[in-house]
Amino acid sequence: MKKLKKKLLIIVPCIIILCIIGYVIIYNSTYSISDNNKAEIQNALMKSINTPTVITKNLEIKQSVNIDNKKYVIYMNTNVIGNFKFLGDGELVKGRNNKYKVNLAGYAGQSTYLQNKIVETNKGNYLIVYGENYNKRISYATVKLMNDRDYYVKIPNQEYFIAYCSVPKEVKAEFPYSKEMKLYDKDNKDITKEINDVIGKINGTTID
Repeated sequence: MKKLKKKLLIIVPCIIILCIIGYVIIYNSTYSISDNNKAEIQNALMKSINTPTVITKNLEIKQSVNIDNKKYVIYMNTNVIGNFKFLGDGELVKGRNNKYKVNLAGYAGQSTYLQNKIVETNKGNYLIVYGENYNKRISYATVKLMNDRDYYVKIPNQEYFIAYCSVPKEVKAEFPYSKEMKLYDKDNKDITKEINDVIGKINGTTID
C-alpha cells in the first residue's frame, strides 16, 4: 500500500505536468500569429478563406487596426478560379500569449465596397466603418443604429481605411449591417449617392 502511494505521488504530478505542457503547446499553436508580422497574417487569412470555389492566388493587406483584444484587417484577394480580385475583411483575436488567431475571414465578392458593423471586444462594443475611400473624398460617415441614433465616424484620408467609434453595449445593428449610412466630404456635402453610384459601376451592381 505504501509503495502504491509513493508511485501515485510520482505519477500524478507527472501526468498533471504533461497535461499542462500539452495545453500550452496546443494553445500556442492556436494563437501563433505575431502582431506585426504581415506575412503570418496574410498566410493565416488565406488558409481561412480558401474553399473549393475560392482559391486564393495572393492576398494583400490594405489596412489593419487593433481595437482592444481584436485586430481588424481589410485585404485585396485574387481568386484563381475566374482570376478576379475582391475586397475582404477579417477579424483576429489576441490570446494570453499576446499572439493572434483568425476568428473570422470573408469576402464580399466585389472589387470594392464600403461597409459597417458592430463588433465586440473584451472591453466594449464598437461601430466600425471600413472599405475603400474612393478618390479619398469621404471625410466622415454617419450611421444610424437600432437605438435610432446617428453615430459619427471620422474617415482617414487613405485609399483603404478602417475607422471606428465606441457604442453602448446594448446597441445592436441591423443584421448584417446598418443600411442607414451617409457619407460626407470635407465641406459637409452629402456624397452618399455619388459614392454608391461609383462603387456600383465598378462592381457592375446597383446600390440603393
